[in-house]
Amino acid sequence: MTNSTMNSDAENIELSELPEKEQGVAVVGSNKIDLVSGVKVELTAILGKTEISVGELFNLKENNVLSLETNTVEPIDLMLDGNCVARGNLVVVDDQFGIQLTEVAVKG
Repeated sequence: MTNSTMNSDAENIELSELPEKEQGVAVVGSNKIDLVSGVKVELTAILGKTEISVGELFNLKENNVLSLETNTVEPIDLMLDGNCVARGNLVVVDDQFGIQLTEVAVKG
């Protein structure tokens, strides 16, 4: 910024309060899901996790196997933006993995 820009004349203005009015209609009501029903979201299935040291991480090679803390009968968490929205069992659908939902989160 130049010195002339920084020292430009500024005037204070006084804002008047808005008069009280009736509350209008909500822009997006709870029954307006159709407005966003076509929006795509990304779900992430959390199969499991494990903890290793940095040294072990740098020593990983192809064909190494890491054991996860999750056993084979525990449900898989289905995440949306870091929040668990459902759980289910890992299944195979054609040649792909899938999740058969066993519980769905209900906001209460």
